[in-house]
Amino acid sequence: MKKKVALLLVLVMVLAMTVSCGGLYGKGAIIPMYLASVQSNMDPAATMYDKDTIQYISLLYEGLVTIAKDGSVNKGMAKKWYTQKEEDEFCVYFELQKTRWNDKTPVVADDFVYAWQRILAPESNIPAAALLYDIKNAKKIKSGELTVADLGVTAVEDSLLRIVLEKEIELSLLLENLASPALGPLRDDIVEASPLWSSSSSAIATNGAFSLKRLTYKGDEKEEVKERNPDRVITEIWLERNSYYHGDVDESNLDKYVIPHRLITDYSLSAKDAMAKFESGELFYIGSFTKETYTAHQKELVTQPLLSTGTLYFDCSNTLFADAAVRTALGNALDRQAIADLVGMGAKAATGFVSDGVFDDKLSSKSSFRTVGGTLYTYDAAGAKSALKGKSGSFAITYRNANASHKAVADYVTKAWSALGFTVKAEGLSNQEYEAALLAGTFDVLMLDYQGLSSSAYSFLAPFAKYYSGSVVDVRGELYTPHITGYQSDAYDRAIDAVFAATTRKDRAAKLHDAEKILCQDNPAIALYFNYDAYLASDRLDDLASDVFGNRIFNNASLDNYEEVNDAIGG
Repeated sequence: MKKKVALLLVLVMVLAMTVSCGGLYGKGAIIPMYLASVQSNMDPAATMYDKDTIQYISLLYEGLVTIAKDGSVNKGMAKKWYTQKEEDEFCVYFELQKTRWNDKTPVVADDFVYAWQRILAPESNIPAAALLYDIKNAKKIKSGELTVADLGVTAVEDSLLRIVLEKEIELSLLLENLASPALGPLRDDIVEASPLWSSSSSAIATNGAFSLKRLTYKGDEKEEVKERNPDRVITEIWLERNSYYHGDVDESNLDKYVIPHRLITDYSLSAKDAMAKFESGELFYIGSFTKETYTAHQKELVTQPLLSTGTLYFDCSNTLFADAAVRTALGNALDRQAIADLVGMGAKAATGFVSDGVFDDKLSSKSSFRTVGGTLYTYDAAGAKSALKGKSGSFAITYRNANASHKAVADYVTKAWSALGFTVKAEGLSNQEYEAALLAGTFDVLMLDYQGLSSSAYSFLAPFAKYYSGSVVDVRGELYTPHITGYQSDAYDRAIDAVFAATTRKDRAAKLHDAEKILCQDNPAIALYFNYDAYLASDRLDDLASDVFGNRIFNNASLDNYEEVNDAIGG
């Protein structure tokens, strides 16, 4: 009898260990996947120039609100918001959820104040700055006329954020911008402590559904990276449930807000190898493809617009490219449908600078900016050749070596423009060299993915106006720095000023269309194709969702029979 009782006690103890927080299964599913192309910079402000960075940012950080694909505004860090007129000021208040960073520190209103002041600081180089310009004094702070202390954002209490606007506007305009992944909160003690904070799992703090559990660099598997180098090879990224997301840890209900325990991407695999493992049932989600793997599974894919365009930037200070007619003719010489076919993977020929998926005069998927804006680009190779007759010169098209699609596009464009009589070469750079060229504007023509930072055309168009670029400002000189392309146009600046002055969605949408027409006439940058998101999920993986940016939401994702996966990985 005593032996039976003892055995029963052992079984109870084993069961308790299994279902507890420390048990193999009690924490929830470990999901092997291939989330997106590899990323090493998890700074929300880094989302502008890579369509895959935003996938990680959206999982690691949460802003005040989020926007779904249909345009509905959902709660994020804010559980409630309301407007209030105070004397001659129009104010918006956001009451914050009780939540913590993944290191247990409470998320407070001051974390938003700090993050936004950082973006608006004259010495920063962050295109998201223009998204904050509806806030009192934001535009003057960026130009250097005022200091960040003058920003109309106040932490009334730890859980109450007060925003004073420049003028009363339709609330959806503000909410749409605040839903940008670039405007999530940040901790000053984290960001100011180390230049590696956004590239090291031990230095970063996140407030989103997941934390950065592991970011492993080749050769440094047993120790943290000592310096940020975008060319370092990353072998693995683990995202782990933020146990403090929207509340304190509840040992009896760990998956109350986030069901999966861990999301693992093994970057020692190529996208092709990852697909083979998906097909064999070893991976359960694929969000990155080669042209071949995309085509092979095209009928099974879930797709949506990415709010991202494959784009060429011109250096408008270059003698050749200073003439808008030359830039336009070069753009007209390119067959965008042929380029989209070359890129594949759902890419669509660009018909304007603003991509598919962007809302127009209503915050609704039934209101499309691109549909209303129509086709603004022309393919006329013969006309381009005639317009460029007598023009000559040598220049390079710069692209990121690691991006196979961009290399293919650069090669195509090189051939097309060489046929016009120019001496053109495609120049691939390492990640570090590419980032340096982009930020310094040291290129002739540069290939990039231009990421819309909100679901409004404003985020695509505003940065090309001189007071809206978000570029570094020398407060000792003129109170602005033009866009990285060097583009300056009084007519375009007036068009974006008119957008900013509008107070309703309908009026702003109309003026944004006016601005896009000017941009597509002057062409300091030309969109070639619209990027589309695509993913494959295993039959065993359920309850995925997506936001308006095409970011995957794994909060409620459930993996059938995950215990066997946990067993195989080791918990």
